[in-house]
Amino acid sequence: MLDIFAGTGTTALATEILNVLGRMPKDWEEVKTVLKNLRSGVKPLSYAAQRKWVMVDVSEEYCKIMQKRLRFRSEE
Repeated sequence: MLDIFAGTGTTALATEILNVLGRMPKDWEEVKTVLKNLRSGVKPLSYAAQRKWVMVDVSEEYCKIMQKRLRFRSEE
């Protein structure tokens, strides 16, 4: 996934959720659970898909926000 207008990284978050679930989430609670697990370092037993993403934005401010939102991926 290449997003050249990444903003705050919503596309990358959606990609990560799809990687874990392999489908669209049923509700907002499921989204929050997946994100909580990713941020706390809990890895799923297996990823449904290995979708990769590259985010690009011209705004340094938005890039910093994106880095904070996607901090669970910075260790990989």
